[in-house]
Amino acid sequence: MKTLTYLFSVTLCCFGLYVLETEGNMFNVYNVASRIQEISTFVSAIGDAGLKNNLTGSSQFTLFAPTNEAFNELPANVKNNKTLMKSIVMYHITKGMLTHKRILDDSTVDSLLQGAKLRLNKYGFQSFALPTICITGVNADYFDVHASNGIIYILEKVIYPFPKQNAYEVAARSTDFSTLSFLLVKDKLDALLKNAPHVTVFAPTNKAFQNVPSKTMSNLLSNQTALDNVLKFHVLQSTYYTAAIPRRSGKLVLTTESTKRVTFYTGEDGVLYVDEAKVLTSNITLTNGVLHIIDKVLIPH
Repeated sequence: MKTLTYLFSVTLCCFGLYVLETEGNMFNVYNVASRIQEISTFVSAIGDAGLKNNLTGSSQFTLFAPTNEAFNELPANVKNNKTLMKSIVMYHITKGMLTHKRILDDSTVDSLLQGAKLRLNKYGFQSFALPTICITGVNADYFDVHASNGIIYILEKVIYPFPKQNAYEVAARSTDFSTLSFLLVKDKLDALLKNAPHVTVFAPTNKAFQNVPSKTMSNLLSNQTALDNVLKFHVLQSTYYTAAIPRRSGKLVLTTESTKRVTFYTGEDGVLYVDEAKVLTSNITLTNGVLHIIDKVLIPH
């Protein structure tokens, strides 16, 4: 189990780390954050961004604070860009006190960065174990660290780059998905991927389509119903990052837009799969969900 290094006393409880209340605003959200050594880089970045005074007053905020190790993994050109670093800090803060119990799965909140929303996912909350909390696809190692005017979550990664494209735009603007994007338009499914607020897309590459038997591919191109069934077998109107896969079973059964089910799981070889397709790249965050790149076209049985 991971531990945090605090420079003051806290009370432990089953749903997080609760800071002992003190007189005045000594333990405001900025001061609490500054006493957690593992997020000192984020705290310094708050000061550099000129946001310290915002967090020490009476207004309420929730901080999604990446660890120092996470910041160290950022490219040097990002860390040395003051304007970009300020945007990154602002993207990791939202107004209000948002405890994990108040998070609704597949919801969004406005960050302090103008026009940029954070996607909140809560997986496993129906079991007796603590839920897995994801903030725009990044796992929270700790949550519900309380302060007098806010809440702190500690993230294992920095949320960067920011999501700027919806599901269809990612497919249409990449040469790796030219076949997929063509078929989405042909089936008129592109509108769903543009406009649905929450989607998961298992996206086959061009090579995956090239490996489809010619007879099957000809049928898809000539039979609208068959094409619709296959494409919808790759789409869900909910957001499922890999964090949604239960740790104990390693398998997650999902109902797709075709009403057929797929299994999203970790194989014995440690590789991610969707049914028989390998996941080549996972957790590509979209403005309206997540996309996983797969090496085979899924054919519903």
